[in-house]
Amino acid sequence: MSEYPEKPADLVESAEESLVEEKKSVEAGVVELDVEREMRRLSRRSFLSGAAAATAGVGGWRWLATRREDDGIAWPLRRAHEINEQLARDYFRGTRLNAYRPATRSGRPSDPRREPEDLVGYVSLETEDGGYYVGLDMESALHPQTLLCYEMNGKPLTAPHGAPLRLAIPVKYGIKNIKRIGTIRFTDRRPPDYWAERGYDWYAGH
Repeated sequence: MSEYPEKPADLVESAEESLVEEKKSVEAGVVELDVEREMRRLSRRSFLSGAAAATAGVGGWRWLATRREDDGIAWPLRRAHEINEQLARDYFRGTRLNAYRPATRSGRPSDPRREPEDLVGYVSLETEDGGYYVGLDMESALHPQTLLCYEMNGKPLTAPHGAPLRLAIPVKYGIKNIKRIGTIRFTDRRPPDYWAERGYDWYAGH
């Protein structure tokens, strides 16, 4: 007979459960340490990245502020606008929206350069069935990059791409680039806008 009495089964089971729980606690502690260490690393990296971006942004703005102006803005921004416009023209073919004479408050022929205050304030564009519609402020409508397009990649627009006429306006978000235009109106009252009626910013611009 053994010198020591055998341990009851319930004591053995209890000891095993204690070991399992202790192992889980150790593993959990290791996981928590790993998570905390990773969060600290990411926080440091985010702070350093943010600081570097802020420093670059301030430096870039100061550099731009010292550049000569070209038609009212720093010339690097003017070149960027021209490149963006050329890319749009290479992809789409159309005419500038400002080629259409907007209505005036006086009833005289419009002259955006000499009498911009005489222009009505907005442009309304709708699909033929009226199911989609956008509004533009006149300044955006007269922007040289705002195009009414009827071709894409040298070919007439297809229905999926917005035939017969679509708007390409790089200074606005995609929701303003209406396809299948059926009606264009010039108005002095801010026109309804499909997504603005659903909680989005009416101007929806960059």
